[in-house]
Amino acid sequence: MRRNKTIVLIMTALLFLAAAVIVYYQEQWEDFPLTVIVESEAGREKIQSWKKIPDIFYIFLPGYADPEGAKIQTNWFHPVSIEGESVGKDASCADYPFDVPLRMTYFSRGRTIEQTLIFTQSGGVATLYLDTASGSMDYVNQSRDHSEGGSLRLYTPEGTLDCSAGVQEMAGRGNSTWEAEKKPYRLKLAAQQNLLGMGAAKDWILLANDFDSSHIRNKASYDFAREIGAAFSPEAQWVDFYANGEYLGLYLLTERNQIHPQRVAIPEEESFLVSMEWPARTQWEQLPNVVSQRGNLLMIRQNGLGQERLRQVWQSAENAIYADDGIDPVTGKHWRELIDVDSWAQQYLLREVFADGDACAMSQFFYYTQSGGRLYAGPLWDMDNTLNCWKTQIPNVLTAARRHVWNGEQESLFYTLCRKAEFRDRVLGIYYERFRPGLTALSLEGFARYAEIVSPAAAMNAVRWDRSWQPECARELGDFLRERMAFLEGYWASPEDYCLIEEAGEVQWRSYAFRRGEPAQALGQIPNAGWFVYETGEPLDLSQPVTRDRIVRMIENEG
Repeated sequence: MRRNKTIVLIMTALLFLAAAVIVYYQEQWEDFPLTVIVESEAGREKIQSWKKIPDIFYIFLPGYADPEGAKIQTNWFHPVSIEGESVGKDASCADYPFDVPLRMTYFSRGRTIEQTLIFTQSGGVATLYLDTASGSMDYVNQSRDHSEGGSLRLYTPEGTLDCSAGVQEMAGRGNSTWEAEKKPYRLKLAAQQNLLGMGAAKDWILLANDFDSSHIRNKASYDFAREIGAAFSPEAQWVDFYANGEYLGLYLLTERNQIHPQRVAIPEEESFLVSMEWPARTQWEQLPNVVSQRGNLLMIRQNGLGQERLRQVWQSAENAIYADDGIDPVTGKHWRELIDVDSWAQQYLLREVFADGDACAMSQFFYYTQSGGRLYAGPLWDMDNTLNCWKTQIPNVLTAARRHVWNGEQESLFYTLCRKAEFRDRVLGIYYERFRPGLTALSLEGFARYAEIVSPAAAMNAVRWDRSWQPECARELGDFLRERMAFLEGYWASPEDYCLIEEAGEVQWRSYAFRRGEPAQALGQIPNAGWFVYETGEPLDLSQPVTRDRIVRMIENEG
C-alpha cells in the first residue's frame, strides 16, 4: 500500500515537473517562435528571432552565413506558417525573400497568433558570438559594476573561425555612452588571444558607437593615427555582436589603451599611463587620480612609479608649458626637454583637425617612461563625437586650441603651446608633411571606402536600434573635413586676420574664429541656439561684421 502511494506521489511530482517544463518552453518559444542555425565549416551557431514591439519579428543573419545552410527551427508547441505555408523541418532562410515583410502565424496556448516576419542580413564585417554563464545579459546591463564570465567565438567576415576562448569577465564600460540604450562593454579573456590580427592580449573593448550613426568616426581616426605614425594608436575592427543568440548590433572591437607589449609597449615598472578627464568622471570611474596646480585632473590608468613621482613629472611639464620663459622653476628644465614635442603636436592635430569637442578635457591620454625622461601625448581615444557628429559644430571652431576648458578657470595646455612659435612651427611641419596628403585622400575617397564596407552591417544595426543610417554620411564627412582643413590652413597662416567668439559655458568653452569684418551668421546653423553677449546679456546680432574678440553665451531654445 505504501509502495503504491509512493509511486503515485512520484508520478504526480513528475507530472508537475513536466507541466512546468512545458510552460517554460511555451513561454520561451512565445518570445522566439523560430530560431536559425547558422552552419559553417567552423561550427554551428544558434540565432534567436528578435521581436520589435509590437508585432514584428526579425531574423538577423551575419554576413558570412549562407542562407541555404541557415536552417530554421521551430517547436512542436508552436507550429509556424509563413505566408500560409507550414515551415518544414528542412526549411532554410533561402526559402524566403529578404528585407520583405512576411506574414507569420503560429498556434500558442489555444490561440492563433499572427505577426510580421522579416529576414535581413549583414555583410563585410566579422561576427562575435558571446554566451554569458547565466544565459542572459540582464545582470550585466543593470550596472557597470556587474560582470559575468562566459565564452566567445569570433568569425572573420568570410566565416573562418578566428578565435574560440573563455571569457573571464564581461562588464559594461563608458560614461555618457553607458547611459545609452545600446551599451558598450569591456572583455577580459581567460587567456591572451590575438583577435583579428590585432595582437595577443586579454583586455578588449566593444564600442557601441551609438552616438555616431555612421559607425565610421572612431575607426577612421584610429586608422589615420596609425598611418601618420602616432605611437600606440589602437587598432579596431567592426563586428556584428550576438550575445546568447540575440543580435545586439554593430560594434567596434578595439584594443584597450594599457601598458602592454601589444598596446602601449613601455616598461610597466618604470612608467605611467594617465588620461585627462572631466572632474565628474571620478564619481563614475573608481580609479585613483591627481589634480595639478592648474586644475588638470589626471585619472591614473597604470602607474609603476608611485603617485608622488607621477605628480612631480606632470607638474614639472605643466609649469614649463605655462611659464613665460618656458622653464620649470623647480627643475630648471625647458618644456622642450620635458615633453616629446612630436607626439604632442600629433595629438593636437588629431584632436583639432577632426574637431574633437573633448580635446584637452576628456579621454586625453599621456604616458611617461623613466628611461625616456619625457612626457608623451597619446594614444588616441574616444573619437565618436567628432567631425560634426552632433550637428552643432561649424567648420571654423577651435576645439584643441580653444582658450578655456572648465569654466574659464584655466587656459588649456594646447592653447598655451600653440602660442609658442617653436611648437606652432613643428605642428605646421607635421601637418603638411604627414597629415595633409592622408587627410585629402580620406576626405575624397577614404570615407566612401569605409561606408561601402560597413553599409550592410550599419543598415542592420539601424533596424535593431531604430537608428538612422544613410550611405550619404561618407560624403558629409568628406565635405566637412575639407571645409575644416581649408579653415585651419587659413587660420594657421594668419591668425591675426581672425576674431574669436568664445562660448562661455558651465562645462566647456568653445572658440569660433571668424575673419575680421565678416558676420558670424554661421552660428545660426546650430539648432535651437540663442546667442547673447556675455557681459550685458543682450542678444548678439549675427548679421553684423565681427571686428573684435567677444565672449558670448549660448542658450538653447525650447523645441
